Amino acid sequence: MIETQAVIKSPAGLHARPAKELVNLAKKYTSSVTLEHNGITCDARSMLQIMKMAAGQGGQIKISIQGDDEKAASEEITVFLDSFTD
Repeated sequence: MIETQAVIKSPAGLHARPAKELVNLAKKYTSSVTLEHNGITCDARSMLQIMKMAAGQGGQIKISIQGDDEKAASEEITVFLDSFTD
């Protein structure tokens, strides 16, 4: 299992468009991808669950990934969450 952290930089937070992109990234991998923000845990393959986290600008996201391709998934998902700014 790999656990990393990311900080939401976008003034709009983790809104619908980047949430959809995140879902698509998570679905590329066979590993399970779980996100946690302010005590709310969600499956990164569920846009509805991601939106319920209500991660705003400056929000810290804990990313937990477990599976055969966890290293590649961790790298791509962490970079995405750390870099989107729209």
